[in-house]
Parts: sequence; structure tokens; C-alpha cells
Amino acid sequence: MVTGVYSDVLSYPATVHKEHAAQKPVEVYTDLLRRSTIPGSLILDPFCGSGVVFTAAKELKLRAVGFDKDPNAFQIARGRV
Repeated sequence: MVTGVYSDVLSYPATVHKEHAAQKPVEVYTDLLRRSTIPGSLILDPFCGSGVVFTAAKELKLRAVGFDKDPNAFQIARGRV
């Protein structure tokens, strides 16, 4: 499902204090999820890292499931939920 027409270019400031090496700004996830979901949608992040996807999902009223093989990352993500 496409929710609108959006620019192909994403421009967000980098995350300064990262909890995980590959952590992206929450705003990136919020923007991308807004483009393809509606409130109540269920999303899956099989490599959730520090779990910023959960913060974005909460903001957009989405249900989210995620996991990560790194136990430390999992604990950080768990703290966000």
C-alpha cells in the first residue's frame, strides 16, 4: 500500500550518540514506515539492532515485532519497548 507521493531523497542528521553501530535516526524509520503503512499495521524488523523501529512504530500507531542475533542489541531494543 502506498500512502502518498514522496521524494526519493531522504535527508536527516546522523545519530550522534549511537547505542548500536548501524543505528539510524528514528526519523528515517518514521518517514519510511509512513510511506507504506497505515495505523494498526503489523511490521517485522528481523535485524532490529537497538530497536529504533519500535519508537517509530509507536509514533505511527503500528504494531511491531523485531529480533536480533546480538544479545546486547536485543537488550537495548527490549528497553525501548
